[in-house]
Amino acid sequence: MEHSFLTGNVVVAAEEFTEKLSLGAIGRFQAGARGSPKAKLEFARGAVNVSRLAPAASKAKPTAPGFTPIGIGKPLIPEIPTVYSGNFPEKSFLSGNASIRNASKPGGDS
Repeated sequence: MEHSFLTGNVVVAAEEFTEKLSLGAIGRFQAGARGSPKAKLEFARGAVNVSRLAPAASKAKPTAPGFTPIGIGKPLIPEIPTVYSGNFPEKSFLSGNASIRNASKPGGDS
């Protein structure tokens, strides 16, 4: 099965994409797209327009969703979901103390 690329809304064969890339057509399209929203790149199965690839850039400053600033007097709760100890050796007669201490209570949280 032949590989294909989806460019905009056009399915492009890998050979055609490689050919356009080596001939510089994709580079010219990228350069033209920076200056004009009407830049167009032709393929055998259709054309790609800049206006269909991405929405117009917004001038508004992006904000992080759900961000709460931290500071003095404000709570900070770090969460450590897992800890990787590496290759933890089994304790044997000659090994002495283990290098990592298990601080959990026997029997769970009860």
